[in-house]
Amino acid sequence: MKTFLKFSLLIFAFVLFYSCSRSSHEKKSTALTEAAAVQMAPSPPTPEPDVPPARQFIRTADLRFRVKDVSQSTYAIEQLVARAGGFVSKSELSSHVERTSVVQVSADSACKNTEFTVTNTMVLRVPNEALDTTLHSIAALVEYLDYRTIWADDVALQLVANKLRHDRTDAGSRRLEQAIDDRGKKLRETTAAEDQLLARQEESDEAKLANLKLKDRINFSTVTLAVYQQPGLMKEMQAIFVPVEPYHPGLGTQMADAAMAGWYMFEAILVFLTRIWGLIALLILGFLLYRLLRGKKTKLAVNRFSQGL
Repeated sequence: MKTFLKFSLLIFAFVLFYSCSRSSHEKKSTALTEAAAVQMAPSPPTPEPDVPPARQFIRTADLRFRVKDVSQSTYAIEQLVARAGGFVSKSELSSHVERTSVVQVSADSACKNTEFTVTNTMVLRVPNEALDTTLHSIAALVEYLDYRTIWADDVALQLVANKLRHDRTDAGSRRLEQAIDDRGKKLRETTAAEDQLLARQEESDEAKLANLKLKDRINFSTVTLAVYQQPGLMKEMQAIFVPVEPYHPGLGTQMADAAMAGWYMFEAILVFLTRIWGLIALLILGFLLYRLLRGKKTKLAVNRFSQGL
């Protein structure tokens, strides 16, 4: 009887321990599920403003005109922009040669004519409140105006949209950070939540930077200028180098040179014969011996012929 009672108590304790462990595991799973739900839950919508925002204009201007002198006008425009509190972001001054020609004016000189055009492309950034004054000051330099275009874009609503997007993503990032700190336990779930938090922070930064760029374009207007002048003509005197004719000696000089060359050749022959005197003597001796032997043979032949008769 006592053994049966002990065995029953042991089974009851095991069942009670198993029930408590399962309940703890279910509570932990429920907590993680709630944390994931908080991460994925969309942020509450920000109430839209009822009053329209004040207008914010981005003003730009584009001009093309002719001036008397491009270089001097460029320096004058740079000074005007500096006085207005702006700056020059681009200035591309260049000369383009249209055509060239060379005309000979004397036996040893010529005139080179070069037709050219000077242009400059400028991009100016001036404070918005000083744009009109700057354009009026530039107009004093214009000889002929090709075109003048001014734009004014209202970006007030775009600023509000970027601000709302920044606030939404910033609020969602804060809630996600709190959820990670409070309930993020497992490494895999924490890593996924961190990646989502980083993506929201990047989106918030992009919205903030977009508003900063818009405010910069609002505060400083952009002016694009295409400046040119009348074609110019530059004349340069150039020397003409006459080619040097090769030297040609006279007939007497040529005959004297030929005589000297012949004498040098005769001397060379004499020297050569002197060098081979032994060979010459041998040849002479051989020739004499040949004549002597031939004479004897001829004499014997004559005697035999006489005896035969």
